[in-house]
Formats: sequence, structure tokens, C-alpha cells
Amino acid sequence: NSTASSDAASAAKSQDALANRFNKALFNIVAAQEKFALAFGMAEEAAELEAQKNLLAGSPSKDDYKRALAVSSAANEKITEATATQATLGVEGKTKYVEALPLYAKGTYNLVKLGPEASKWLTSAQAEIKGAGVMGLASLKKKLDVGLFIAPKVPGLIKNFTSASGKLVSYGKSNDIDTSGANEARFDDE
Repeated sequence: NSTASSDAASAAKSQDALANRFNKALFNIVAAQEKFALAFGMAEEAAELEAQKNLLAGSPSKDDYKRALAVSSAANEKITEATATQATLGVEGKTKYVEALPLYAKGTYNLVKLGPEASKWLTSAQAEIKGAGVMGLASLKKKLDVGLFIAPKVPGLIKNFTSASGKLVSYGKSNDIDTSGANEARFDDE
């Protein structure tokens, strides 16, 4: 059945675009979190985040994304906690904070832009899987593995990272840190 195989090719092809934008967004967020962790003196978290950032800079697998998301989520909690307790930053910490804000905002922006794409891709992929029949099902699911992992997670990630962005900017403003980098209009990677 040539239409099923061309559909599978199209889902696999559009999966690459989905994974690329997700990867760019997550890379920026993790890079920002590394700087935030350094700003708050969290050396261990910063080292873990740097390792994840380096993995994302390569050709990450589904497992790499799982690890990066777990490390990023844990770091987000600690960073948000540090801002909530109003930890004070020295000059170097403030500098790292200023460097981190545009990266975080850019990553969050690209994640938000990914929302509709991820939803559309998931609907399309599920339709293709449904139409694949018993023989093609396993190979199609394997081929679309990364997208099937990423797409359902996007709405929750958007919620978490946009919420954290607001808290990070508020913290910056209340601690005389320049937050203008989070207001950049040119975040689109396309």
C-alpha cells in the first residue's frame, strides 16, 4: 500500500521539524537553567544541566530527551524555590541571571510556538497509526517514537515554563536585575 508508506514518510518527515523546534527550545531552556543555577550557587545542578545541554547539542534520542526533561524539571523547581525565598545575588550572580533570561524566554517562546504544531502532528500521526494496519503498526510506531514522546508533553511544558518565566522576571525586577532581555521580540528560530 503506497499511500500508507508515503503517509508514514510524511509523518516521519514532519516529526523531524517537530523534534528540531523542541530541541532548540529545550536547549535554550537548559542553557538558561545552567546560568540560573550558577547565579544561585547551585554548582551540582549547573554541572548536570551542562551535561544535558551538551547532549541536546548533538543528535538526541528519546531517552536523551527524557533525561534532559527530568533534569530540567528538577532544576526548575530549585530555581523557582530560590526566587520564591528571595535569595540575594551578588554581582556575578546578577550577571548570570541577566545572561539567562533571554535564553529562557527564547526557549519558552519556541515551546509555545510548538504547541499547535505538536497538537496537529499528534492528530496526524495517530490517524496514520490507525490506518497502518496490523503489519505496519509496530514499525510506524517505532519510526514515530520521538514525536509520540514529545507531542503529548508540550502543553504541560508550556504551562510550566511560562509560569516559571513570569516568576523569574518578577524576581529580577524586585531585585534590581535588568529583565529587559526577557522581552526580546526576535525569538523565532525560523
